Amino acid sequence: MSLTKNMLVILLVSLLSFPVLADTAGKLAGIIVDKETGEFLPGANVLIEGTSLGAASDEEGEFYILNIPPGHYTIRVVYIGYNDFVMTNLLIRSDLTTKLNVEL
Repeated sequence: MSLTKNMLVILLVSLLSFPVLADTAGKLAGIIVDKETGEFLPGANVLIEGTSLGAASDEEGEFYILNIPPGHYTIRVVYIGYNDFVMTNLLIRSDLTTKLNVEL
């Protein structure tokens, strides 16, 4: 009988802790374009300062960065021939996608 109780307790603890582990990261996604022409800028680098996280935009200017711990970040977008774009205090939330469209 006590073995069944112990198994039940272990099962309940496991199930209750699962939702806490599920919501531990967010996502950043957007499009990078030329401010004057509206053309996509493929190969632009998107960096989350203070981390090793980043991405490069694809041929349609789109980028995404996964598994970002929740918090406030400074985002830097770098593309050769353009001034850097910097956004400070961008909030990344657990289990959500934060959109950031950039015109350089």
